[in-house]
Amino acid sequence: MHQKKQVLIIVYYWPPAGGSGVQRWVYFTKYLRDFGWEPIIYTVQNPEAPYQDDSLKSEIPNGIQIIKEDIWEPFGAYRKLAGIKEGQKIKSGVIAQEKKSIKRYLIKWIRANLFIPDPRINWISKGIKTLSAYLSANKIDLIITSGPPHSAHLIGKKLHKKTAIPWIADFRDPWTQVFNWNLLPRTAIVEKIHKSLELSVLKTCDGLITVSHHCMNDLRKIFPVKTYKIITNGFDDIAPIALSSQGKNEIVMLYTGVLSADRNPLPLWKSLTTYLHNHSTVANKFKLKFYGDIDNAICKSIDESGLGKYTSFHQPVKHEEIIKIMQLSDILLLIGVPNEAGVVTGKIFEYISTGKPILAVSPEQSDIEQILNETETGINLPFEEIANFDKTMTDLIFKSTVPKNSQDLYQRISKFHRKNLTEELASFMNKIISARD
Repeated sequence: MHQKKQVLIIVYYWPPAGGSGVQRWVYFTKYLRDFGWEPIIYTVQNPEAPYQDDSLKSEIPNGIQIIKEDIWEPFGAYRKLAGIKEGQKIKSGVIAQEKKSIKRYLIKWIRANLFIPDPRINWISKGIKTLSAYLSANKIDLIITSGPPHSAHLIGKKLHKKTAIPWIADFRDPWTQVFNWNLLPRTAIVEKIHKSLELSVLKTCDGLITVSHHCMNDLRKIFPVKTYKIITNGFDDIAPIALSSQGKNEIVMLYTGVLSADRNPLPLWKSLTTYLHNHSTVANKFKLKFYGDIDNAICKSIDESGLGKYTSFHQPVKHEEIIKIMQLSDILLLIGVPNEAGVVTGKIFEYISTGKPILAVSPEQSDIEQILNETETGINLPFEEIANFDKTMTDLIFKSTVPKNSQDLYQRISKFHRKNLTEELASFMNKIISARD
């Protein structure tokens, strides 16, 4: 039997942390052994993640070596300044979206200009030291870094230069092109530093991975990386297609995950309110449910639109539990980012695996729209004024009642199964190390 090739994977987010950033590399790790690769994970001891999800630990294969580094992060000081209780998790993007005040602005300015590229800068020097010693004692065929946080890429770049081990950079999200980049008050010098670091990563890596076509195109405009691969997020198992909740005399539209104020789809709330006003039979059954961190501005606009009486908000729940909640819903709501066609939230793939019709709001010709059209699993609407919403809702409600065939669904969405995506990843990894032989 051939000995498996060894890959060192540098990731900040790892169980018991939860969220899509964790799931991507947990599930790659789950299947890499099937394609001739043995993963070694390097992560941090206590990541500052918005969610905890112990259930993801069960997806990690037995015997995987996991190296954990204890690092200092500035979030303890931030909690004291912001009046957040010790141990309370800081929501994703919360520092960037703080309310205006002199103290809060000062916090944002310090975060933006003193912690480059991100608040995990202490991890860079520690990671380089720890992994340099590890690489001296162990044979590794390939290094992969996944960001954000982009500190991970700087660890990988330094190790690659020191050891000449091939290196792949995985951009789960963009760096300087990320949609909320301008929310932090960076100085012109700091902007240049970030762009210089980003360019150095793209120039130095042997291979580039990202999650969408638009994101890859944007990264390659910064530097035309020659060896690259788009590998989306995905779903792990196709869930047994559940009966709709309409048997309970409800029509449930479900949103899961984070929803920030800058992604507020105001025309959707307006159109939905009008639709329910004109269709009392649906209105009597309709429920709009949110599970996750929903910005207060979203809650307020929903209430002001007249949807408040139909709406309930719930705290984040574990991954395995939210899948069950998706199954018992009728329409799954997905909200992208205005003017950002390349942002593809990881939950779209778990949405499509349920067989439930999806109502998405994202820019026209976005990667989200392309995936929905390709898999025939939903409808995409623009963030601007919405036309023919009555027909859209009627079609979605009808589709939610039509019995689904699991085999037919899987044929349409199988390319997004985590194992198939891992096979693509392993093939790309083999290509990278072969080019260096």
